Amino acid sequence: MKKRFFNKQVSLKTYLSVVFIASLLFCMLGLWILPMYRYYGLFKSQTESFCLKIISQSSNNILSELGDFESTVRSILNDMEFNELLHADTINDYDNQFFANIVRRHFIPGTLDYHYLEAIELFIKESEVRYAYGNYGTGIHQPFNSNHFIMALETPLSFRWMGFNPNTNAIEVSKIIYDDISHEILSFMVIYLSPNFLLNEFTRIDGLEFKNMYIIDERGVILFSIDYRYMNTVLCEKDLENLSGFSGAFEADGTTFIFRRLTGLMTRPPYNNWTIIVELDDAILYRDLNTMLFVTSIIALGVGVVGIIFVILLVNMLAKPVKRIVDGFQRIQNEDFSTEIDVSTGINEINMITNGYNEAVRHLNTLINTVYREQLSLNEMRFKSLQARIRPHFLFNTLQLISLKSQKYQVFEIRDMIQSLSYMLEHDLSNKNKLGKF
Repeated sequence: MKKRFFNKQVSLKTYLSVVFIASLLFCMLGLWILPMYRYYGLFKSQTESFCLKIISQSSNNILSELGDFESTVRSILNDMEFNELLHADTINDYDNQFFANIVRRHFIPGTLDYHYLEAIELFIKESEVRYAYGNYGTGIHQPFNSNHFIMALETPLSFRWMGFNPNTNAIEVSKIIYDDISHEILSFMVIYLSPNFLLNEFTRIDGLEFKNMYIIDERGVILFSIDYRYMNTVLCEKDLENLSGFSGAFEADGTTFIFRRLTGLMTRPPYNNWTIIVELDDAILYRDLNTMLFVTSIIALGVGVVGIIFVILLVNMLAKPVKRIVDGFQRIQNEDFSTEIDVSTGINEINMITNGYNEAVRHLNTLINTVYREQLSLNEMRFKSLQARIRPHFLFNTLQLISLKSQKYQVFEIRDMIQSLSYMLEHDLSNKNKLGKF
């Protein structure tokens, strides 16, 4: 049986195979492949939301720690003895020890602020006196022309976070100190903090592996980072462009970046321009999901193979009986009415077609045999009727007369022919009709 398929005739078996297998593939596409990609999107969205909650929680802890640090430093700036040092003209060992005692009085040993504090340098503008607390020797020459002072002028009323300095192995913070009355610059302070500062405030959640978590300022400089190698580096311009808005996520080079502005109770400069970023390695992030999807892919592939085998068996079960029926009709077309087909399936419709075909063949055989016999009988009756109408004696007398005339005129060939014909007729009529010889 042929059916048109894309303007070409194909067998029923091919047609059913293509239709069933295509239907199976579309079902797999709809029930497995499309939900898989949707699940990827859902997983990514949930991960982003989860990380933003982590960042939000970390923001509160970080701002609280920064607030405690600022309060401690401002308490030093408001100390009466500290103000005496700001107006000192000379420095001696006692004054430097006096400055150290002031620092210890506010950065109380045993507290986190004291634990993270590495050193403090105080530069007096008028007297060019330097006070130092800690073990760092100054690397700042001409302090009021230094980069620390120039950058501190950009945020004159707040702390200027310089970032991590690999030379001092510390996070450096500068602060300009003004006269309360004249508002002239009296001095500026450089504070050196441990690279671990604020890292305890970065909330980590078991089960979610961060590639990195860090804070950047408005310049894109990484101020604090779980991975020390990233500290004081600058994000590329492309990544900075993606950091638009209050929060969000983007992907680059196999890494998912999730960010949120540092907001909370203390949102004054410069902290309102800081951004917390979480980096997730896509290979690790989707590792378990990819494993699960790989297993389900193998299962789906197995189901697909079983489905194709089932389709082939089903198509054969449908196509073979139909092929036999078609062959039977072709034999009828070739005037062969002697063969019935033996098709037995579990499909009622095919069984009904088979039974109808066999019944039609039997009926055709009956009709053909009846008509053939009736035609033979009719021909025989016509022949007998013709024989009965013939008068033998008249015929033979006529032939005898022709024979005598032929002999008289000596046409012997005609005579012989007439005699032979007369003999044959006499013999034939006597055998078939028993009329007797002439």
